[in-house]
Amino acid sequence: MNPSRLFILRPVATSLMMLALLLIGSVAYRELPVSALPQVEYPTIQVVTLYPGASHDVMSSWLAAPLERQIGQLPGLSQMSSSSSSGASVIVLQFSLNLNIDVAEQQVQAAINAAANFLPDDLPMPPIYSKVNPADAPVMTLAVSSGTLPLTRVEDLVDTRLAQKLSQLSGVGLVSISGGQRPAMRIQVNPAALSAYGLSLENVRHAIAGANVNQPKGMFDGLTLTPMMCAKMLRHVDEARAGWFYRASGRFLAGMNEGYGRLLRFVLRRQGVTLFVGVATLALTVILYIFIPKGFFPIQDTGVIQGITEAPQNISFTAMADKQQALTEVVLHDPAVDSVASLVGVDGANPTLNTGRLMINLKPLAERKTSAVEVIRRLQTKLGQVQGIKLYLQPVQDLTIENRISRTQYQFTLDAVDQGELSCWTGLLVDWLAQSPVLADVSSDLQDQGLQAFVSVDRSSASRMGVSIAAIDNALYNAFGQRQISTLFTQSNQYRVVLEVKPEFRNSVAALNEVRVQSSNGTQVPLSAIATVSQRFAPLVVNHLEQFPAATISFNLAPGAFLSDAIDAIEQAKQGIELPLSVHAGYQGATQAFSASLTDTVGLIIAALVTVYIVLGVLYEGYIHPVTILSTLPSAGVGALLALMLSGTDLGIIGIIGIILLIGIVKKNAIMMIDFALELERKEGKPAHEAIYQACLLRFRPIMMTTMAALLSALPMMPGTGVGSELRHPLGITMVGGLIFSQMLTLFTTPVIYLAFDRLGRRIRDNFETLALPAGKE
Repeated sequence: MNPSRLFILRPVATSLMMLALLLIGSVAYRELPVSALPQVEYPTIQVVTLYPGASHDVMSSWLAAPLERQIGQLPGLSQMSSSSSSGASVIVLQFSLNLNIDVAEQQVQAAINAAANFLPDDLPMPPIYSKVNPADAPVMTLAVSSGTLPLTRVEDLVDTRLAQKLSQLSGVGLVSISGGQRPAMRIQVNPAALSAYGLSLENVRHAIAGANVNQPKGMFDGLTLTPMMCAKMLRHVDEARAGWFYRASGRFLAGMNEGYGRLLRFVLRRQGVTLFVGVATLALTVILYIFIPKGFFPIQDTGVIQGITEAPQNISFTAMADKQQALTEVVLHDPAVDSVASLVGVDGANPTLNTGRLMINLKPLAERKTSAVEVIRRLQTKLGQVQGIKLYLQPVQDLTIENRISRTQYQFTLDAVDQGELSCWTGLLVDWLAQSPVLADVSSDLQDQGLQAFVSVDRSSASRMGVSIAAIDNALYNAFGQRQISTLFTQSNQYRVVLEVKPEFRNSVAALNEVRVQSSNGTQVPLSAIATVSQRFAPLVVNHLEQFPAATISFNLAPGAFLSDAIDAIEQAKQGIELPLSVHAGYQGATQAFSASLTDTVGLIIAALVTVYIVLGVLYEGYIHPVTILSTLPSAGVGALLALMLSGTDLGIIGIIGIILLIGIVKKNAIMMIDFALELERKEGKPAHEAIYQACLLRFRPIMMTTMAALLSALPMMPGTGVGSELRHPLGITMVGGLIFSQMLTLFTTPVIYLAFDRLGRRIRDNFETLALPAGKE
């Protein structure tokens, strides 16, 4: 059966069908979404719980712990980490890739419901979960401003109108509002004046809550167009009537073929040397693979830089905002920067008051002429002029492996049972790594030097005066905890009613002396009469990994360093400080995936080679010549690895993909030679030497044409300058280097190896035939 015959006999129908396919393809091309990488949905869910006024230890023990106990029992959960700070708790859940994100969502919701009985009764809102990775940078940042409306009104309009419409769009995972001032009814009390009336903040809270009540009362190209076009258009061209270009190109190609034939005869007379070159190529491939620097994904320039700011742990909100604004002004003065979005304050993305975020949008690459990495290095020298705050910068990437926000590009964690032991060893390890020449911007998220006021209650005095611990707790919460005591309902939104003391009564520790606590007989007792206040260091945030205290150490690579160098430096540091077994160190995100890829890469390549060998063995019904075809691959490996090393590029995931791709492309040279040589041996009875020689000459032109087609298609990826093109550079480098080197080598090594294996196969067959003869029949 010839499937192409019908299309040869119907040229008009074939042409029209191809035209229709062309039109359909043109329309589909315009509608096809563009993405740098395939859409991979990592099953990651973030659970955020807000409890204004609660300290880090309350958030950790009262909120995070009950949720972690329930969520930790979910099947398919691969990792759970949490961060608990003043007023906010964020739990990040990463599920295995084979679990559907919608199934994981249902499981998380059930776990939250099961933990509800253990959560505080006065929690303003239940835990909120989102199917997003908190480490991902937002795909779009919109800045909304007004020259006439106050900031609270702008926030209200964005919350009720814009954010809701954006959330309804297909594909939107989370819309968050930051940087504004959420409208609320704030009731600020003068505690001294209130006490003079014999009233307490608790009386005010009950009065407002009681007054604000409103409860209800009641394949076509290959088999169709090409054969038809050949039948209609291919004609024998008389040499005398052909044009000059046809004659010139023909002479050029014939000259190349003749030159290749002379070189091939020269090589075939020296088969021993050529075999040695083939074996040496295999050995060189192994050596180069061992010594080439290893990496993961190349750093892309997407035109966006993410910044994490960090100030002293005892800084106030006002001072933090001022210092971050100073950083923003320095960044905006850089000629490569187009705009900056600055965010401070505790929320689901920002754990503590002394940290903030910057989202820096760069001008198009054609305008700025410098890469994002060079812009970061230039900014870091200028940012040092701003005292009392540090800015960590990293380019935003198309692919994010991490599941938590990090100051820098790479990270690993330490976890232990004891928080004190964890703090000690984290500090030692950070100090050691900071001295490493291959690491830069080494830091940790361990923040245990924040100032906190501790109220020590004299229980005997409090009992004698009729003051309960609960009354003291309520008095402090009412005064300083941003307590939400009621809710105002409107047609479009709901607004919290917040109780607090006036600003002048909460600016220092001395303000605690003005707090009055109501006793059982209704009198107002000064807090200083029943308690002493001390100020000492305390953690700003409590981080957990799998429910154990954890600290994340983040770092960037020094200029000219590779990720494999960083891994070696970390392992040496762990041995240098003699990290105890009670403190566990584990890589996270990109460093974890890189460590796994080091062990998986060799297995992946071997699996690909075994698969190709099996397919070729079935095709040729033999065990020997598939090895001949696979013998072409080391030359491609040498070319690819040499090209990467000469260009100063590490061997990462994209380079490995290029090498796997080369396995499929390069082996076709040997297949085209060996397939034709075997045909000449079987049908025309030619000896192996003559058969492979003729096969090489006859297949030389199609081999060159197919290789040039693949080479020219890969060439533009090497110097590509589009947005995020750095991701494609290693693929172009490996393919171009591998194709050039393998083409030059396999044109000569393949026929020699073919003859060597042919002799080996004949010798094996002769030995089997000798052993199979009966005794005395030799």
